[in-house]
Amino acid sequence: MAITSAKLDGNKLVIEMELEEEIRDSSTGKTDIIASSSGPYKTEVILDGRPVWIVASAFLKKNVTKTSKLKKDLEEIQRQIVSNTKS
Repeated sequence: MAITSAKLDGNKLVIEMELEEEIRDSSTGKTDIIASSSGPYKTEVILDGRPVWIVASAFLKKNVTKTSKLKKDLEEIQRQIVSNTKS
């Protein structure tokens, strides 16, 4: 679990999270996940008589243009390899 603590500080909810051991791709591939609660996390914080649940992710946005160009370059290389093997 990446969330290590949650507490109230005045009118703020303060959340501490561990960073992932390794940066990983999101399911869409558009971001790199650096921390995640991996779904709902029940805290010990109580508001209005009920526990506070948290879902949290921290990520780095990928350079989509660069990623798209690399993908197109890879597809072109694959086409060339297929073309050369047919010759």
